[in-house]
Amino acid sequence: MDIGSLLLILSIAILAGFLVSRPFYTDIHSTIGDELPAEENVATEEELSALLVKKENILFLLQELDTDHSLRKIPEDRYQAKRHALKNEAALILQRIDDLELRIRSADASKKETPHPSAVQISLINSADEIEEMIAARRRSRNEKSAGFCPHCGKVIQTSDRFCPACGSKVAE
Repeated sequence: MDIGSLLLILSIAILAGFLVSRPFYTDIHSTIGDELPAEENVATEEELSALLVKKENILFLLQELDTDHSLRKIPEDRYQAKRHALKNEAALILQRIDDLELRIRSADASKKETPHPSAVQISLINSADEIEEMIAARRRSRNEKSAGFCPHCGKVIQTSDRFCPACGSKVAE
């Protein structure tokens, strides 16, 4: 191999190494919301994840308990007590999940503000309105009576047409 191909391979390897290691060099605080402190935001999301895992575990335990009860492995009194305890625990976890999700949504909503339109956007809106008015005027003028048919293609032409709208040939006046 010659020196050029070795330099090319080396530069590609360095670039790949940089791209792979890039997440380790980014600032974690720049990616986390500004409304909640970084530690609180991470703690909230971690707590939410833990609660979701607990909810899934409780649902699994309830299914197992129901299965065991249907197979008559558990007496009725123990089944009712255990089921009641699991349902109460699930209700508490669901309440905490709702509270955390509301808190996260409110933090996200406070970040998103409706931007005020800039002068450029306002001028674009005004120019769009002018264009719409021009189109409406053109349509009104086109709603006149037809002048006949094109001698080349036979399509209908209007009195204001100088050229056929279908084939483009010049219309005799």
